[in-house]
Amino acid sequence: MAFTGRVIVITGASEGIGAELARQLSGEKPHLVLAARSADRLEAVAADCRARGARRLVQPTDVTDDAQCRVLIERAVDAFGHLDVLVNKPAYRCTPGSRTRRISRPTKGSCA
Repeated sequence: MAFTGRVIVITGASEGIGAELARQLSGEKPHLVLAARSADRLEAVAADCRARGARRLVQPTDVTDDAQCRVLIERAVDAFGHLDVLVNKPAYRCTPGSRTRRISRPTKGSCA
């Protein structure tokens, strides 16, 4: 199994693609570090992952906050010794009048 024992950090893991990726990888028994803003949703995904065989660490993280990102990586390394894979899949929802921090170069259709 390609991911057995690998340390995989997934941001945006509380729902959607990030959560499903964590669930799908769990059968290969990786060490998952699940990050997103919603601690409750992360815990639910983590329970699914544990039931499927993954070791997991839940770290509530807002990826727009540099300090929280540093803590995420530090906790992952403290827990598992190193990182093998980082899946950076945060979700942003744009609504009229919302203000978001630009974290990359804007592209056509971006909300920044």
